[in-house]
Amino acid sequence: GNEEKSPWSDADMRARKGAYFNLDKLGGPMREPDSGQCETWAAFNTCSLAYYVCADRGSKRSPQGLEHWDVLRIAIRKEQAFISTEEAVTAAEIPRPELRDMERKNIDGEFESELHWLNRDSTLTVPLGESIELKGEGPIPEKVISECRILNFDPCQGVVGLACAIDPGSGEDQVIISEYYLIPANQ
Repeated sequence: GNEEKSPWSDADMRARKGAYFNLDKLGGPMREPDSGQCETWAAFNTCSLAYYVCADRGSKRSPQGLEHWDVLRIAIRKEQAFISTEEAVTAAEIPRPELRDMERKNIDGEFESELHWLNRDSTLTVPLGESIELKGEGPIPEKVISECRILNFDPCQGVVGLACAIDPGSGEDQVIISEYYLIPANQ
């Protein structure tokens, strides 16, 4: 490929991350379907592609307390978007992306977004909200594990942009802006 026009350049990555950051600050993220429901998110531009989106909310008791989850699966093919009953009963079974910041590079110096592209995923399961109501009389009755917001989707380009607030353990949320690429699974 032509290196000068690479979409993975530092400047381009920072510009896209800045745009996502501003979208997040403006609010108005995508509204997700109700739990157990699915929707079709159509493209804003001229291509006729769409994403299929299914949501699941639930909770279960665990040794730490009551775990709550709210997940969204986005897929290119309708049947890939469904969240099975087995997955829904056990939140730990639902596969989630590793939340990585757009500008972070891995050991080999490649951008994470480029790695997501190379992974050729055809589905993305987003942890919209995950928390634990802790047992006992602690100073923190509930611990939020992650909260994500969909900022942008474009089935024509095969991209989903999101912002996730996670608690890395310091007590202060860290916001991670991520971009994921969905391309059709091999038939």
